[in-house]
Amino acid sequence: MRSTKTVLTLTRGDGPDRTAAAESSRPVRAPRRAAKRGRLTARRRALAASTVLATVALALLGSTGLTGTASAAVPAAPNGTSYGTDGTGNPKTSDCTKTVAAGGSIQNAINGAAAGAVICVKAADYSGASLTIDKAVTVRANGVVKIKSAVLTSGNATLDGFTIVGGAAGTPAAGVSITGNSNKIVNNLIDGHGLRYGVSCYQNKCGSGTLIASNTITRINNYGLYMLNGDHITVERNNIYNLYDSVNNGLDVDGIRLFGTSHIIRNNYIHDLNSKLSVSEPHLDCMQHYQNDDGSDRAANITIENNYCVRVSGMCLITKNNIHKAYDLRDYTFQGNVCQTYGWQQVILSGIDGVTMENNTFLGATQGGPNVTVQDDPSGAVSKNIRIRNNIMIRGDSKNASIGNRSGAPIASGDLADNSKNATWVDTSLLDDQAAFNNSPTPVTTPIIDKDFTTFRTESQQGNVLNQGAAMLTSGLTADIDGGARVRGSAVDIGAYEFG
Repeated sequence: MRSTKTVLTLTRGDGPDRTAAAESSRPVRAPRRAAKRGRLTARRRALAASTVLATVALALLGSTGLTGTASAAVPAAPNGTSYGTDGTGNPKTSDCTKTVAAGGSIQNAINGAAAGAVICVKAADYSGASLTIDKAVTVRANGVVKIKSAVLTSGNATLDGFTIVGGAAGTPAAGVSITGNSNKIVNNLIDGHGLRYGVSCYQNKCGSGTLIASNTITRINNYGLYMLNGDHITVERNNIYNLYDSVNNGLDVDGIRLFGTSHIIRNNYIHDLNSKLSVSEPHLDCMQHYQNDDGSDRAANITIENNYCVRVSGMCLITKNNIHKAYDLRDYTFQGNVCQTYGWQQVILSGIDGVTMENNTFLGATQGGPNVTVQDDPSGAVSKNIRIRNNIMIRGDSKNASIGNRSGAPIASGDLADNSKNATWVDTSLLDDQAAFNNSPTPVTTPIIDKDFTTFRTESQQGNVLNQGAAMLTSGLTADIDGGARVRGSAVDIGAYEFG
């Protein structure tokens, strides 16, 4: 039964998860606890209580210039949004300028094409072939077309609808590697357990204006998306799940690492990332940023909105200026997200200048830490200009989350630039969910988990949130996480959902 006791869930302090800046970050280890098999949690009992239909997919297609790829097969969630692809390719042929028959050479077609060509490839298995797209052309799969990998080295190139399988561990390292401006990686199924990265520009200049949308990325050893630089990259409607390390390469496992400036990460579904499936139990988060020694890893003006990050061993977002006293990481907008994770906290902001965090729903933080930690980093970087408003913060226990700073003296949350209209409560069924996740780690092969789009909405209605929010700090959040218009009542609702 859900307790109505409220707890302080927003603190300044340094919890036990002091993740290092390098790949060798210490893993978050959740306490072991016997799972209560066969018992329905309060949130699972509420599964049928809420049904939501939305049309956000069509609106987003118009906003990103993806007309022409809308016919690609995409698995729709109960909220009406389509996340990722099912791997059957994009059937559109009306604009094809060249067609590669089954068994023909895709690379020869690319090599002989002029800029602006649309090369359509019929269903076939090219699992041993790695494509190089070095000019501004579209290469589209009209059916299930398997390739080993693809490298986009120019700009204004599109890779659309392929199934990318990789090879032996680390060869190649990435399913899709990119450099140059205004590329599009859309509607691809990237499923190869030899791959270290799903989509990456790890050693390259990532460029500007690239779109990474409607891809399904699964069974990658380490990182769904990894960009070390670049600007104005849009990442949306991707389905990233079931990532785990099988080769013990000493690296973290993360859904998204996107360094650079002015990126937008929105409407993605990141789920079922369980560190216990990896051979080394790596540190594992939905999204992570950190400094390096020379300060070249920077993230600024990053918008993260309307994403689902659920059943993840670590955190929803970790961002730390933790090597030297400089604001290499700064100016985040984190809004409209649902985070159900099992780290010490769900978000940690350490030595960050400039965060607007509003209208999110947090469920978890069941190990004793807060839902959100804001701290001055030991590097000397002071967190400042942090505004936190209209969030739901739900815990599985009633422990006091005021863990304080490194000296042990708690720092009141009142020194934040804004800390208003944040609703908190306890739901002990989160403890059962965490125990089942930790004690029965199982690879998830279902791209869409229907209950994720009903139970979290139902849980969010358990508090006094309807029309209770303060005016939003930003003007850009015009739809809730399921596509409903925001605002619909006399005031914005607290949390990621708008109820009316």
